[in-house]
Amino acid sequence: MKKIFMVFIFLVILLTGCQNQDAANMTWGNKHSISIEDISGVDFQMGDGTVITLPQEEMVRYLNAISSGISDKGQLDIRPADYAAELTLKNGEKRELSVWISDGSNLFTDHEDTGHYILDEKAKATMMEILNEKEER
Repeated sequence: MKKIFMVFIFLVILLTGCQNQDAANMTWGNKHSISIEDISGVDFQMGDGTVITLPQEEMVRYLNAISSGISDKGQLDIRPADYAAELTLKNGEKRELSVWISDGSNLFTDHEDTGHYILDEKAKATMMEILNEKEER
């Protein structure tokens, strides 16, 4: 009887640990399931008030970058965002994001979520490349 009880306790601990690990690795893309087919436009509002609209091929790159952002709970105490992004969906819904990618930062917030998302270096580089290309034009 003790062996069965010990096996049961072990299984409960094992299953509980696996569930917490999955929640810790939740990405923005997994959470929202937004694909490029769902988006009709992406606009950036820069700190100086300039609005930049992305063409289709850059929307794909941008969506791939933000989709990889890992969810992180916690209160941000940070400077104003480098830029705001507005994703306009084909159903008329809008998603607003605030993004910090300069000065060593690598995160963004979705105004409809609690917490924030952390970008890996590849996603951050893609976002910076898109912004630099747009600012040069």
